Amino acid sequence: MKRTGLLASIGFTLLVGLAATKPAAALCTCESYNDFTTDVSWGMGSTCSAADSDLRAHVTPEAVANCGGASKVCTGALVFTSHCWDPPGSVQFQSDGYLEYSCKVCGIPIP
Repeated sequence: MKRTGLLASIGFTLLVGLAATKPAAALCTCESYNDFTTDVSWGMGSTCSAADSDLRAHVTPEAVANCGGASKVCTGALVFTSHCWDPPGSVQFQSDGYLEYSCKVCGIPIP
């Protein structure tokens, strides 16, 4: 009787332990890079490269917010509607455009 009770107790403990175990992570992948686009924005800088970087800094937060975090964004192309132009009366260059992006798709949990 004691042996049967002990085995039942061990089996129950294992069953509860397995049910309570959660996977550490799930496999997340970028299946595409152009499912979404941000609103058109602009960036300015002392060089064309600096203006492009500033544009990326302006459009990226929208993608991050839509996907639920920076690690969930699959960044595609930075699309220019006007690239590296010199606005009248400005001493800086300006680039206008938007970001094409997708959000990571998470699938099968990794134990």
